[in-house]
Amino acid sequence: DWAVSELDQWERELPTPPESLRDISLPELRRPQPTLPSSSAPEVE
Repeated sequence: DWAVSELDQWERELPTPPESLRDISLPELRRPQPTLPSSSAPEVE
């Protein structure tokens, strides 16, 4: 049961980080696209 309570805390602490992680991952994902058009071209199309 101790594992369940720990997961509960994780789920409660997770809601906040994801938002900031998305903001950080978005700019990082946008950078490689212009740098590697051949790699992002097929994904965009």
